[in-house]
Amino acid sequence: MIKFIFVLLLTCLQLAAQENYQNVKKNVEKTIANYKKNGKTNTQLNTIISNFNSSKKSELEDLKKDNVGICIVLSEDNPDLIISPAKYTFDDDKINISGIGPQNPGELPDYMKEYVKKYLTQFESVGSTELFRKLITKKIPTEGTFTENKTEYIVSEPNTISFVRGNEDWMYIISIDDDYMNLSDPRIIVYCFKKSISGKDIFNLNNSLADADKRREVKQSQLEEDREKYPLYHDYRIDDLREGLKQLLAHEPYKSNPELIKHASKFNERLDRFSIRNYEKELLYLADIKISKEFLNEHFNDLTRGDYEIENITHLAAHSLGDIYFAKGDYQLAKDFYKKAIFISPIIVSSGTTFGKDVDRIVYDLNKNAYKAGKKDEAYGFLIALLFDSNINTKKDIETYFTEQKEDKKQFKKDLDKALKTLKEEQDSYTFTFRGNEVFFVPMLQFSIKSFQDSFKNNEFYRSLE
Repeated sequence: MIKFIFVLLLTCLQLAAQENYQNVKKNVEKTIANYKKNGKTNTQLNTIISNFNSSKKSELEDLKKDNVGICIVLSEDNPDLIISPAKYTFDDDKINISGIGPQNPGELPDYMKEYVKKYLTQFESVGSTELFRKLITKKIPTEGTFTENKTEYIVSEPNTISFVRGNEDWMYIISIDDDYMNLSDPRIIVYCFKKSISGKDIFNLNNSLADADKRREVKQSQLEEDREKYPLYHDYRIDDLREGLKQLLAHEPYKSNPELIKHASKFNERLDRFSIRNYEKELLYLADIKISKEFLNEHFNDLTRGDYEIENITHLAAHSLGDIYFAKGDYQLAKDFYKKAIFISPIIVSSGTTFGKDVDRIVYDLNKNAYKAGKKDEAYGFLIALLFDSNINTKKDIETYFTEQKEDKKQFKKDLDKALKTLKEEQDSYTFTFRGNEVFFVPMLQFSIKSFQDSFKNNEFYRSLE
């Protein structure tokens, strides 16, 4: 990433003590007027300048806090007044004020544009951007010293002088070349830094904290809708599939397999709950690919079992296909791939807890899949299965189904007691039959049939039926 850091400095503390913004105001106004002559205007620039002029000297405590913001460079490098990211750093009683990005702001990469857009329109979301995380951790040397007059603080950094004002919500800075009196077109940079998520937003008067809360509610609602419409349990892990394929293709016989290479080459974007749906054909191929234990032991035995992405290629493919077919309404195929993700291609991890959570989630999704398919008794069965041994308490789900299906609790208990008598141990699971539907659960520890039956009859849900 090519970045520029506009280093804003004064030549010395003594010179700064003699400076004030009135000395450079005419330079700023002249530069802005030249932009206007060329038909270039920027409402954010006008807002920042206006607010700077009406603001008082910042509080000293604000001067001593790191912050992130935005800036506009007024120079020939930025003829279109494009807004760039900025960072304010205070360390060891010294200051650095920096614009972040390429020398030409018109070449800002997308992730910087995303940061600027959210800073201007959805400030409460700026912390989720890639650039914000980089700015927070970026260490920038500080050389600037500061002094004050009646109207502002003055920051002296090599080659630059900066004037700092603010109000209860914002800190504004105007910087200029320290040799501005001898330059016909000194470089000027205008900054603003919001102090917190709350308070007035100068760019959108409706962008208050209350309005931010409303947007968060809408965003959360949209997120929940997306999760329902595009389910994907491994949303944060699914991109490991691409890394696993890289590991696989580094070795024979896979790196000479033309069909595998053809399918793997299609994964040319980051995978998430939305993009994964573009690769159904590729996932079907990967769900059946054979990767022997001998191969893994030969090439991937340096780390703990479960630490290589290659180990979970088939599981991620099968589990994702289950989610994809569930979203498409192909409930039988969804069920087939969910079961495949448990019994044929189980997740390989070093943590038993993580393994258990993965299985529990698939069983829970099998319940939703059955209910959507109109098989309410099968759905009941999977919810009951989770009550034997899981981290998911399905009591509320069952009660919701009771209400929707107008279930007779007395009859339900009779049918449940019959189901408990059918409980039996299989090779990797326990099964039972509820109203003609065989379902299963995979416990962390094996116990006797009677132990599971007795334990179940003591749980809160079963007792609520009595």
